[in-house]
Amino acid sequence: MNPLTTQQMLDIISEHSTLQTSRLTLVRPITGKHLQDLTNAINTSKKEMCAFLNWVPQDKPQTLEALSEFQNNHTENFNNGILKSVPYAIVLDGRAIGSIDFVAEKIDVPSFSIGYWLSTEYAGHNYMTEALIAITDFLKQKLGARRIELFTDTSNMPSIRTAEKAGYTLESVRKNESVLHNKVRDTNLFVQIFNPSN
Repeated sequence: MNPLTTQQMLDIISEHSTLQTSRLTLVRPITGKHLQDLTNAINTSKKEMCAFLNWVPQDKPQTLEALSEFQNNHTENFNNGILKSVPYAIVLDGRAIGSIDFVAEKIDVPSFSIGYWLSTEYAGHNYMTEALIAITDFLKQKLGARRIELFTDTSNMPSIRTAEKAGYTLESVRKNESVLHNKVRDTNLFVQIFNPSN
């Protein structure tokens, strides 16, 4: 089976603006109340998020305006036929509690990478694992993914456990791969491979 074209992928993603799990709804594009929920979640989870995510502002609050601009850029790219980051809000009982996104890395394979974060208030209930499994299944079943990658800091144990519980395996450790808070860090590369012999 030939890989889907970029436009075919965009059309399929457009048809799946929500993904449902047993407890969660994944919603895109992220707008309105969900953006405010995520702004609040970032500010209340700042300590934990700043430890591993360099896009979280350290010395000032996350603002709704900045997050809205960030999301609008993703939506504009998508609407212009550019398949970059595709973010979904993770919604529990009407409240956005985190976000998960995927990026098309190589359309011809096809391969993708996934990133995610969750409000500290909701940690410990396997919500992120549930969301990660849903996005993984979508990429595999609807977009024909043959390779999906996750990157975690080697000391980010909650993210590592989430990847493992969702069925990802450690492929490699990238030494001195990134810089965070002026320190050089190592990064785990977790993967799922589908139909690797085809």
